[in-house]
Amino acid sequence: MLPSCNIYIGIFAWRYGYIPNDNKENPENLSITELEYRKSKEKGIPCLIFLLDESVPWPRKFSDGTKQAGTADDNISRLREKLKINHSVSFLKIKMN
Repeated sequence: MLPSCNIYIGIFAWRYGYIPNDNKENPENLSITELEYRKSKEKGIPCLIFLLDESVPWPRKFSDGTKQAGTADDNISRLREKLKINHSVSFLKIKMN
């Protein structure tokens, strides 16, 4: 699907996403989300990046690094930092009920 896209829109909160267990196709153990992002960069597809602002309260059970998520938070933190360095990002401030 990505090769036919004209633009990549990434919306990132505090979950890294599913990591396919395939040593041949995914030797770096990256999430599908990061793989799609990297492929868009490789193909020169413009990227619009939105990060959930760090001041927005976010339910812990929906964050990496928790028992429910089952993963460490270093993956999403690393990816968010990379996105901030490589793009002009917009920060989302949403009200959680």
